[in-house]
Amino acid sequence: MGDNFLQFTFTILALYVVVCLVMPVMLIMAVLVSAGCYFQIVAVDRSCRETKRMANADMAPCLTDVSETIDGRLVLRHCSGERNGTTTDLAPQFFASRFDGALSNFLTSNFVASSLVNWSQLVAYVVSFLFSVACASCVVVQADELTESASALALSYAFQLPYFLMFYGFIINNLKVALTALERLLELLMVPQEPAWSTEFDGRHPAWPASGSIELKGVSMRYGTGLPLAVSAVDASVRAGERIGLCGRTGAGKSSLISLLFR
Repeated sequence: MGDNFLQFTFTILALYVVVCLVMPVMLIMAVLVSAGCYFQIVAVDRSCRETKRMANADMAPCLTDVSETIDGRLVLRHCSGERNGTTTDLAPQFFASRFDGALSNFLTSNFVASSLVNWSQLVAYVVSFLFSVACASCVVVQADELTESASALALSYAFQLPYFLMFYGFIINNLKVALTALERLLELLMVPQEPAWSTEFDGRHPAWPASGSIELKGVSMRYGTGLPLAVSAVDASVRAGERIGLCGRTGAGKSSLISLLFR
């Protein structure tokens, strides 16, 4: 798309230059047409990007509904069918109606966004067509001053301009609409990040201990007043760098003993 943008840009400039060199009076019309195309592209772009954001937001429920339906297809299949002579299709009907509503919202937003792009093409074509009509009028008025070859060159180039300006507006709007999806990705860069698990400065502070040990003497713990002790009179010693294991049946107090270390 970037290559097409540059190609159309220099092609339109070349058409303007050739026509204005043949008929300098067309320079005024070229400025007016360019300004008109610019303002309509800016106006359509502002609305089109908002509608594209709406379409992207409306697409999420559709994808979520499809994903939930696929993941729960066995449950939906079980919920549908006949039970005691009656047909039960409430679950499939619920997902189908929810998907229809989400899809309708997405298609509406997407249709509006596409219509704005088509409107931009139409306006660019009409505005540039005025340039072609003005060029033809100047050729008729200055028929005695222009040569046949110069008149033919100006007309052929002027009537090519509507085609290129129409697609030029289409390329610009589609490019900016595509950048709208990129905005959602760039927003993730602004989300506050958790601090790194380790940094290059870890362990370099002079007051940071180089080693340590754990000493438990008669430690007891209960989870609430009036409840029995989960850990009762534990004596233990763990030296620096030592690895130990806790063994015991369920409810013996292994997790409770570990939770004591963080108090």
